[in-house]
Amino acid sequence: MVGNGMNLIFVLGPPGAGKSTLCKQLSETYGLAHISVGDLIRGHAKKGLADIDLAGYIQQSELLPTEVIIAFVKSRLSDEAGRPNRPILLDGFPRNLEQAQKFEEVSEPPKLVLLFDCLEEIAKDGVLARSSRHTDTAEGFDKRYKEYDALNPPIVARYRSQNKLMTFDTSSWSGSLYQALDEELHASSEWLKMLASRPHW
Repeated sequence: MVGNGMNLIFVLGPPGAGKSTLCKQLSETYGLAHISVGDLIRGHAKKGLADIDLAGYIQQSELLPTEVIIAFVKSRLSDEAGRPNRPILLDGFPRNLEQAQKFEEVSEPPKLVLLFDCLEEIAKDGVLARSSRHTDTAEGFDKRYKEYDALNPPIVARYRSQNKLMTFDTSSWSGSLYQALDEELHASSEWLKMLASRPHW
């Protein structure tokens, strides 16, 4: 089973909520692995090794088939197999309930699920200001946000019922946002347990 012995953390949130920025900060502070699933998909598309038209899915802002995205994530997680107990931030995964369910059939369930919640207009402004990718358009954002709004609630309900969900409001972006996130995480016994068990190199 891929992921056996790993401390997995799912990171949810709409486009523009600051997931990658905050995950990068947590990774740098605590030596966590940070896997951006969006970057993972774009990397596979650039290499052209997949059996499906990844570029087409990216261009149309479409979700990949569940079996494809899980195969990508499993493959990337296997790179971390030599570092047991190292917490791993899976940034942007899962995107729907089926992905969550199928992933847990072949891997470890997450220890924690972080939800970075952000008001739609603020998230949109953030994406359009970034505009580093050709898919970062108003139309692309609207489609992705609508999809997120429809598909995320069942994921949230699943992990809230398991007492694994932690929600953070990222609408007020400021220098103190990461500090507030860090303080809230340290109120979680599961977070502290993962930090205590992580390897030290």
